[in-house]
Amino acid sequence: MKRKDAVEMRSEYLNFLRFSLTESAAATFTQVEVDTNLSAERGVMMEIHSVDVDCQNLNLFDEVPAAGQESLRIQITRESKTSLTSFNDADCLFKTNPEVIRSAAIGTDAGPLWFFANKVISVYFPLSLPYVKPSIFIGIQGTDAASTHTVTGRIGYTLREIERDDFLELLVALQ
Repeated sequence: MKRKDAVEMRSEYLNFLRFSLTESAAATFTQVEVDTNLSAERGVMMEIHSVDVDCQNLNLFDEVPAAGQESLRIQITRESKTSLTSFNDADCLFKTNPEVIRSAAIGTDAGPLWFFANKVISVYFPLSLPYVKPSIFIGIQGTDAASTHTVTGRIGYTLREIERDDFLELLVALQ
């Protein structure tokens, strides 16, 4: 994008794009599409500064079997996906995998049981991520086949006004 001489509108306050997602069935990839209200006609882009994820019902961590592990995979992507992406996927904006592992049984001892204590995961980006697409996609999948899981969260962003040409150039560059 070329630099403009005119002063650009920039939101000074952090806004939040909120989401909530529940697995459709236990251990099944589930995705939700969230409308960002961005378009070339409006000439406004998002600058994403942070992501907060609240893993409110991680009861999958209550009874992990000896020598076992359980996790909940959460991702935010630019495009719709049919399964979990790799962290290195070009569409991946955010990915986390809270996990608990229990050691194998030692003699008669079943080994220590660890609990995931911090259920809110916050990530702050040192440089904001430019975003211009009309939708953003949140996906989850747990490894616990006995129950479904719900995740809520928010994407912290500010708005910036840009020229239509710059908007379209950025849209193509982020493909």
